[in-house]
Amino acid sequence: MTIEEMSIPGPKSGSKLALIRGQRSVISRDFAAYRSALERHHYTIDAPNWLRSKRRASTQTAHNMTDWLILFCLAFTDGDDGFCLQRKDIQSLKPYQKVNRIPGLRNLLWKRDTFCSTMTEARKVHLIMKNPVTPLCFLMPNQFQQFVDVAEALGYSAEWLLKPISIGGHTPGNGPQMINIFTNEGRDRLREYNIKRAVIQQYVANPLHIFGQPVNLRLYVIVTSMAPLRAYVHSEGLVFHRYEQNKNFKKIPGRTWILSQFWPFISKNFGTDKMKKAINSIYRAILQTLLIAEAMLITQQQQHSRMHSNNINSERLLYAKCNSCFHLMAFDMILNSSLEPFIIEVNGQPNMQESRKDESPLSGRVKKLVLDDVIDMISATDSVANDVAESLDEVIDDNIGVMGISCHISHDLCLSRDDLSYLLNARRESLNKGSFKSLYPALGIDTYKQLIDELSQLIVAQSVGQTAANEMSVHKTADLHPLLMSLERYYYRHIIDEDYGDSAGTGDHSNHNQMVSFHNSSVYLNDKNNPFVDSLSSSTVNGCSDEPSTLPYLASIELSPTLQLMPPFSPLITQYHCNASYEQLMVTVWAKAQNCQTEVRLEDKFGPSRQTNYTLGIGVNKISLVVVDISHTEPWDCDMRVYPRNRCGLSEQNDYTDWRAYQYRQSLTTKCKTGAESGQWAVPCGDCGNSTTCYWREARWDPIRCHYPRLSQKRLSSCLTNKKVAVNMMGRTPMGAILFVGDSTNRGIMHYMIERLNGTLIDWDKTHDLKIYPNMNKRKTVVSFAYYPKFWLPTNQRPSFDRAVYQLFEKVQPLENNSNTVLIFGGVQWLATQHIHMLLKTLANLKLQGIKLVMKTLGAGFHQHIEGVHCLSLKEQQKLALHNSELISYALKLGIEVVDTYNITIAKFKDFMPGKCACHFHQITDMSPNDINSGQSQPHTTYRVEGLINAIYTNVVISRICENFEDETDYR
Repeated sequence: MTIEEMSIPGPKSGSKLALIRGQRSVISRDFAAYRSALERHHYTIDAPNWLRSKRRASTQTAHNMTDWLILFCLAFTDGDDGFCLQRKDIQSLKPYQKVNRIPGLRNLLWKRDTFCSTMTEARKVHLIMKNPVTPLCFLMPNQFQQFVDVAEALGYSAEWLLKPISIGGHTPGNGPQMINIFTNEGRDRLREYNIKRAVIQQYVANPLHIFGQPVNLRLYVIVTSMAPLRAYVHSEGLVFHRYEQNKNFKKIPGRTWILSQFWPFISKNFGTDKMKKAINSIYRAILQTLLIAEAMLITQQQQHSRMHSNNINSERLLYAKCNSCFHLMAFDMILNSSLEPFIIEVNGQPNMQESRKDESPLSGRVKKLVLDDVIDMISATDSVANDVAESLDEVIDDNIGVMGISCHISHDLCLSRDDLSYLLNARRESLNKGSFKSLYPALGIDTYKQLIDELSQLIVAQSVGQTAANEMSVHKTADLHPLLMSLERYYYRHIIDEDYGDSAGTGDHSNHNQMVSFHNSSVYLNDKNNPFVDSLSSSTVNGCSDEPSTLPYLASIELSPTLQLMPPFSPLITQYHCNASYEQLMVTVWAKAQNCQTEVRLEDKFGPSRQTNYTLGIGVNKISLVVVDISHTEPWDCDMRVYPRNRCGLSEQNDYTDWRAYQYRQSLTTKCKTGAESGQWAVPCGDCGNSTTCYWREARWDPIRCHYPRLSQKRLSSCLTNKKVAVNMMGRTPMGAILFVGDSTNRGIMHYMIERLNGTLIDWDKTHDLKIYPNMNKRKTVVSFAYYPKFWLPTNQRPSFDRAVYQLFEKVQPLENNSNTVLIFGGVQWLATQHIHMLLKTLANLKLQGIKLVMKTLGAGFHQHIEGVHCLSLKEQQKLALHNSELISYALKLGIEVVDTYNITIAKFKDFMPGKCACHFHQITDMSPNDINSGQSQPHTTYRVEGLINAIYTNVVISRICENFEDETDYR
């Protein structure tokens, strides 16, 4: 009997028998759907005894119970615990019998805890670490402290989902819940999981919203072989609309779409190219996850084989190789606002119930279609031996042999009987896949070779041994990948030549066109029947969009005379160049914004928004385009009221006759005792009712009842010199030292302080590490900086806050344990009370409890929808304001000096300097020769720190360090 005759799934005579086994709860839920699908394919169904007694008319008992074709195991287990089929019995299955379980897969993918472990382990692979397809996750209680450290480092920039775990790996009725460890309630809840099991997963930043609600996608995937991989994803799936986080993302009843509704929505709102890219990214994420699972299974097999190397009856083959096994799974994922997918869970026993209260009627039709296509695929009996043989003759190289026929030591690869069976099944399935799309092997996935090779080399690092490997005769995906890609190109050679050309290598054929063609199927719901799709027309008016995600993007750039932009225009590209001829002396420039609430202005945010002429000089001519939110055109606006009860907007100060009188009265107030005094911004205006009459460049921030002195350069130098800090460096005498720990906002304070101290800034960089300036203040002061947190590193490689402090102090020892040593710490939005605890503990260990501590509080930022950057909602910004107040109270009680930068920055949150986070209020620029006061030539390039707001709160920091020095000049 040939390999094909043995592998074709069907006996030569008799009726087709399918067994349904499993757990009562799952069978009761899904039996009707599986029974209907099997009956449509003319199967006789054998149900468990307990179910037959209830449904005598709908089930039959077969005469020959050993000659079944399909066993559907409906259970939340691997099925080898008595519910379905013992793992050892898989070895005795006939070649045509199929079981919907792949041994070992459950303990890798479809348990919450093991899925987290698998994907965390996979991040050790370089390519996966660069492009993870799952959010960060932590296992409680084992990774309790690791989670706390990471959550504190990320601060309010991250949100977390708590997923309880039951013994079976799922917790029905107890779904994910948001947890905020920066609240008392959240901390109390978290402490429970110091002993209880759970998974804590980072919530996807800036998730995609449809009609104001988050959504998640469910895609159905069938795996028919794990080693080598053979997998398919269905073109249809479900899209669940969910409530916001205050209702723990529960499904909205009756608001379930199907993919053939969802993709037209995406195409209409984001464009066809973005839709194609999203589909490709989803398929990439699923395939990457399955490749990881294959590598993990082989690793487990190797470990198992080493443990049972002397046991002839070992089950080592069962993990990676099971020709009779297949598995239908559901991948649940979330898209962010840039349409990048993140897999949040894998369900190994998806709910196939025909109708549910929380779903639309269409969802039942999708499940029906999926089951029909599954049965069609695994029941196919087409003869493909000649097709495969012909293809092998065309593509096989001299370095490939066949075991038992022509296999020599010179061959790089010898195909085994299992390999040939794999090729036959792959071809047969591809011809009978219905609306499934080939994930692997498939045309256009050559780009995965690097990932496949890296997984093979790095994860499957421990070989079982040559003898054991020969016994297994199991080739993994990496071994067969070149051959499989050659076969795919041969199978689809006519399609490539006629329709796709160069695009075949991009994945367009394999990923998108089947999806588009499927949208015309009977399941597709026309726009006229879809109230949600109908409402799309309201989102685009007069060529602009009301969709919030379009706020920062350009719609077009126009040049007259026409010049070719390089690269071609795209809303996602922010820098272009073009060449003009020598004869062209002028160009007219204008641009359009995508969103109806924005407009494009030239040069800066106060520049013209009309067509503007520019002269073209010889060399490089730079033109800046700024997208401005015009829904609130005034520099002083109230669209981010973090203190809803406080007054907002311009109001006249009747106590002062003019601006000079206000400045004079302010200078007469007492000196502030803390750096966290309540304050307000003041601006001179001709008419407070008309903001266009205000001189915004003269705006200043003042405490309400006191003032902060602004020391002259001479007094500042004297202040820092008088601090006799014991810092011996290369035999030098003791010098003053200022230590900084924090992010780029602290770095801005440091650079401005150095400029104030030295008169100019001659050395600077955007360091994200440790930096020491040993020669400040005429070699009388040391300034050092340690960057924290290092958010770009993998979580398991990020140094903790206390470690960052240790590293800084190690570089500048020895230090005096008194107020002569000053440490300034803080950042944008990551600072929490836990960091204060860690800092005090570290100082106690170093016996430096007596040094002066200055805490810089939080700052405005992360309020714009920018691709790749998280964005806080107004409610989250209000929580941040409350958290800032709690931090101030806590630090003051511990005797820590506080500089409240939050209230200074939040009122002028739109005045940020360049940077994606919208949190920088400084920038460093070169000083031209005219800017340098000294008449002497400058041997080095000099710089200046620009930014009024940064200057204001840096002077407050200086006032806390030099609080005993009399002020010489009025604070501005």
